[in-house]
Amino acid sequence: MSFHSKLPPIPRSPSPNPGDPIMTVQLDPGHVAAPPSGAPDPTSPPAHVAVTDNGLPPAITTAWGAAAGTSTLGRATTAGRSTVTTSRAPSAAHTGSRPVTTPRVSGGETYASLPRPFPVGPSKAVCTVVFNKPEPPTNAPAAPPPAHPVVEWVRQLRAPPPANYIRTTKYTVWSFLPLNLFGQFRRVSNLYFLLAAIFSLVGSSTISPLSEIAPLVFVLTVTAIKDALEDYSRYKADLVANHQPISVVKNGSVTDIMTMDLTPGDIVFLKKGDKVPADLVLLSTSYEDGNCFIETSELDGETSLKRRNGLPATMHASTPAQVTQLAGRIQCELPNENLHKFEGVLYVQGADTAVPDGAHSLSSSQLLLRGSFLRNTDYCYGVVVYAGVETKIFKNLKQGGLKFSTMEDKVNTVVSLAFAYNALMLVVSMILGQQRIADVQKASWYLQAAGYVDLDGTASGLLEMFMNAFILYSYTIPVSLFVIIEAVRVIQRQFMVWDDELKSVNGRPMRVNNSNLNEDLSVVEYVFSDKTGTLTRNEMVLVKVCLGDMVTSVAELLGIKQPTDAMRQLWRCILLCNSAIPSTENGEVTYESQSPDEIALLNGIRAHVQLVQRTKNTVRFTELGVPVEVTILAVLEFNSDRKRMTVVVRDETGTVVAYCKGADNIMVPRLRCPATDPALVATTRHLHDFSEQGLRTLVFAAKPLANDAYARFQAQLDDAARALDDRDARVARVADHYERGFDLLGASAIEDRLQDQVPETIEALLASGIRVWLLTGDKTETAVNIGHSCRLVPRDMTILRIDAPTLPDLAEQMARCWDVVAAAAEGGDQLRCALVVTGDALAMALETCPRELLAIATACMSVICARVSPIQKALVVRLVKTELGVTTLSIGDGANDVSMIQEAHIGVGIEGVEGAQAVRAADFAIVEFRALLRLLSVHGRYSLQRLSYLVVYSFYKNISFITIQFLFGFWNIWSGSTNYSAWMMPYWNVLYTFLPPFLYGFLDKDVPESQLRRYPAAYMSARDASPWVWYRLVAWTVSSIWHTIVQWFGMYWLFDGTGALTVSGFTGDVYQYQWLNGITMLLIVTAKIALQSHYWTWITVAGLVISLILYVLTLGVVEGITLSQLSTGGAIDNIPIGTNSAMYATPAYWFVAAVIPVAALLPDLAVAYWQAQFRPDDATVLREEHAQLMARTYPDLAAVEPGMTKKPSLAAVAPAPITIASEGEALKTTALAPLLAPGATAASPPPRLGARAGD
Repeated sequence: MSFHSKLPPIPRSPSPNPGDPIMTVQLDPGHVAAPPSGAPDPTSPPAHVAVTDNGLPPAITTAWGAAAGTSTLGRATTAGRSTVTTSRAPSAAHTGSRPVTTPRVSGGETYASLPRPFPVGPSKAVCTVVFNKPEPPTNAPAAPPPAHPVVEWVRQLRAPPPANYIRTTKYTVWSFLPLNLFGQFRRVSNLYFLLAAIFSLVGSSTISPLSEIAPLVFVLTVTAIKDALEDYSRYKADLVANHQPISVVKNGSVTDIMTMDLTPGDIVFLKKGDKVPADLVLLSTSYEDGNCFIETSELDGETSLKRRNGLPATMHASTPAQVTQLAGRIQCELPNENLHKFEGVLYVQGADTAVPDGAHSLSSSQLLLRGSFLRNTDYCYGVVVYAGVETKIFKNLKQGGLKFSTMEDKVNTVVSLAFAYNALMLVVSMILGQQRIADVQKASWYLQAAGYVDLDGTASGLLEMFMNAFILYSYTIPVSLFVIIEAVRVIQRQFMVWDDELKSVNGRPMRVNNSNLNEDLSVVEYVFSDKTGTLTRNEMVLVKVCLGDMVTSVAELLGIKQPTDAMRQLWRCILLCNSAIPSTENGEVTYESQSPDEIALLNGIRAHVQLVQRTKNTVRFTELGVPVEVTILAVLEFNSDRKRMTVVVRDETGTVVAYCKGADNIMVPRLRCPATDPALVATTRHLHDFSEQGLRTLVFAAKPLANDAYARFQAQLDDAARALDDRDARVARVADHYERGFDLLGASAIEDRLQDQVPETIEALLASGIRVWLLTGDKTETAVNIGHSCRLVPRDMTILRIDAPTLPDLAEQMARCWDVVAAAAEGGDQLRCALVVTGDALAMALETCPRELLAIATACMSVICARVSPIQKALVVRLVKTELGVTTLSIGDGANDVSMIQEAHIGVGIEGVEGAQAVRAADFAIVEFRALLRLLSVHGRYSLQRLSYLVVYSFYKNISFITIQFLFGFWNIWSGSTNYSAWMMPYWNVLYTFLPPFLYGFLDKDVPESQLRRYPAAYMSARDASPWVWYRLVAWTVSSIWHTIVQWFGMYWLFDGTGALTVSGFTGDVYQYQWLNGITMLLIVTAKIALQSHYWTWITVAGLVISLILYVLTLGVVEGITLSQLSTGGAIDNIPIGTNSAMYATPAYWFVAAVIPVAALLPDLAVAYWQAQFRPDDATVLREEHAQLMARTYPDLAAVEPGMTKKPSLAAVAPAPITIASEGEALKTTALAPLLAPGATAASPPPRLGARAGD
């Protein structure tokens, strides 16, 4: 279903078959369709709706249209398709009060006595869904003749997707080629090579056009294939989700269709455990009271159950036949992203005359959201109101766009600098070339006259010279660089997948959906994390119970055979003041509840009392094996404002008792005992201890009620519940009056278990200089408790709260927070505090003062955002990303996290129990939160270090390669002749210099992994040591030019004709010059990357050797090909036979090939030695410390004292973890103390990072 604005009225078409859904949607406020004369306004039905002759309320009749077609409001469609119409509330006179649902009182749900219409104002747009339309069958039109298969295939491809179709891929079949090419040509280098390829086709270059076109096509093809494979994995996951079977009610029976084929108006049949495929309005369930329970873990991160209530008008329909007999219309708000709000009206006419027809208010209590799961309910029926991209969860999703690494911009910058260098050489070549042509024209006029030399100085000649020089200097930019980068990223991706430390316990590996972001894992500054399923296992466990001065563990509870009366009262309070529903599977009783705390409490006391059955009015349980049944008289539900729950029951003796539980700060003032009561003092002390341990606490209390007191309470509560205005506030006032004077029963301590190593991981992330923000849809108290448990918010840290319900309150709270921040800044102290923001306050702040909120948040050490929606999570990430310009990472496991995962620079999904949508939308998918640290600090750091130096080295070797070509122009009159063999130019990047940087890109390790784990701050230092700092780029450029100058003058000295070089006494020719020039340049750049390498393996050595061997082999192969083609009258490159043997037999060639590289690299060696000795970076210090640790851990056994009669084994002499603190050590551990992991120690206070012994 899609919504289009300003839909014009269209003529009526043949009516659909009976039972087919029709959907009408109001979108255009300016278009008003007049109802037929005398018909009620469909947007404002009366309080009591009459039934017309066709058995339907007039509003429904008007919307559908009478059989004679008198209505102009409806817009008919073809059979089986939804109807889309626009209409508008005519005036404010027709509007009604906003419908609300009363709290659950007197054991059940009550509704307003007078049905109120959906509140529509003068510009209120509404959406209407019609289901089970009873129309007579019509003659179906004749089927059109079958089209040609190709035409039909094209029609299907161009057809819009089904209403409930979902797509998370970045490309489609039609958009892949243009979007992918657009993304690739964002790289300046690709545009540059495209221009060079065009010039090679239209000019007379000395370089073959194939040499220019083939590398570019190869780069584009490899990248496109990689992107296509990554997107195809998302497509397969979407295919599975869209083709899931779902049961719908059609013509009185249940049939299965694919999920993507659902349309608004379809009635869906769900069984226990089914996933809700679209947004549904609940009709009826397996429970008589029409209630059902859903789990919304994929929506808000909470795995606790939530109750949904069916309406009395539809809850009787418990079979497909009865559901089919319902006929009605749902008028509701347009699709929006608010998960916690839904307003509408159900107009229904049922076959059962006992069911009143008319308008029934709808709220979020009747809405089943897509992505939720049906729990603890055998079955239910629901009408689809929103489908596909119009569902609330998809309204919360940010459209996933193409993500590019931040290094792409750096590469483009270097490409631009290389282009400028190229342009400089080009301009100089043009100027000197023109001057040289003028000189030759004067001095050697006879050569041009004879046609031996083309000395054209006209405009066309200048253009040809320009294109030749442009093509020749295009090798300044390494075309193979991007092929190497893509190949290296793929291999790095596989290393992540193969990493055993990133696998789950059962061996499930991580997934990489976007390897373009490998190196960005090392520059993350902000991590935004979900809570449920990401940090926690969501497994609540009762660990301690407090009764006065006595604290009992759960294990001790199990050993109690004869509990005291106080214990039994506490057990009853825990069991009765509870909303959990028991269910029995395989003979075992399990509980399902809206709150995991309630399940933990019941499981903790089930050895003494066990819940058997809970209905609207009764609770049955066993107490020490004896069955007991009590009657529920009233329930005052728990919410975030009340922070307590009260249940009034009549026990088996006929006594009325009110049981209450809640937070300690709410319950203590409501107790009857004074503050000095010993039991209360002891309980308060224990509650403080529990909180210090990160446990969730609750206080339990009870009081008996006399019959007359209960009667007054119930009467006042019923009056408040029936009020049409200010109903919630009136109920709250009645509850507040009677929820006082309780007797203290005890307290509980519940542990919300974290995933393995979550505290250590967060502590290490913080030590790495990364800010961690917690964004959760859970309650504020729960989020803060988890912040304490995972060490994000230490117990001694001050907490600033922004939870204002109104704008004036928000301004006041933010002013107070800003005063605290400013005072800390003026005093020069680090603000050791955490900021806690609630969803409502966050929404107002993001709209009115986002920068002020960000200023306060960034001044705090930690930030927690509670009760936030998925779209709010994405907005917070966007605010930090755009305003601060930092690299962000979002991590989550549910569909509610997809928006922030897609908004962040890097999205990480956790493969958990909340579905795979977050994993499909993420760039990386891990199995546990603890793997995030290794993903960032090891794989991310290595990727950045490897790829950064790979890029810089690639430009270095090509600048060296082409600068000597520029100097060669002084010899060849700037004619465009090459300084290298024709075989050398095209294969320089793709053959001779390909392997060393390629292997470096995934094998080199500047710091051992063990050191990275030990010193988390090394993560941050990697950015400072990257070659992207301007002075390091200048150093690489100067090194390149120096190497070129050394080689140029060395070759010039050798071939200047001043001495006999060959064994026959002849000087070297141009072919020998080209080949020797190539081997010396290859030796220099190969030695350069060898000096840059830190981690040596036999594969690394093999890559260096193979590069040199390939060049030598090429010389022999080319000479052999030349010899074989002599019989045809031609030769490749015109290479004389014997060049190879002549060079090998000439000592001068060997001498020059050895001396020039050494002379060129002497400054590099000197600088490297000086830096290692006097200005070491962090990586150097960590490598040296690691070497010393290895030397001390595995000493030389030959050095053991000769007096020992028996040599110890390595295991015997290997010490425990070493602390190096001796003054005589070459490296002090104290120099690395700033990098130490949490809990590690050093011998003395640390100096600056990177300091060495003797500094």
